[in-house]
Amino acid sequence: IIFTNKAEDVMFGYETGEMIGMHVSQQNAYPQDQNMEIVNMVMDTLNKKGAWSGEWHNIRKDGSLFFTYSHITAM
Repeated sequence: IIFTNKAEDVMFGYETGEMIGMHVSQQNAYPQDQNMEIVNMVMDTLNKKGAWSGEWHNIRKDGSLFFTYSHITAM
């Protein structure tokens, strides 16, 4: 993670800048054995199509789970 905005910080329960340097998979609430497989699938779609959209299972700093509908674009 190289940048977060205030809404993301609040949504995930972190202080401003606290997520900088983390791997994005640390925000994912997927089982350990599936986490990187899912991240790699999204990255593959980004490389091929430039964007990915879908439901995402997230985890806050306090361990609580929540779902989002995410749209990710390649930069």
